[in-house]
Amino acid sequence: PLYEFLDWDGVRTLDASPLVEIGAHTVDHVSLAKVDTSAMHHQIDASVAELAEEVLGGYGADRRTTARVSG
Repeated sequence: PLYEFLDWDGVRTLDASPLVEIGAHTVDHVSLAKVDTSAMHHQIDASVAELAEEVLGGYGADRRTTARVSG
């Protein structure tokens, strides 16, 4: 492949650096402008939950500031 994706071990390595900030986006890489508010919340919340589970060991996303979509 032209580019390789970062695996979770790579994400955890980056997260350990004070120079890098890791943030969630969406689960399915959908355009949030094209989905309803409920789908927006699901896409962002599920992405934050997966990131918290993988990087923070399930301790939740409160270690980082998380942007919320207002409906």
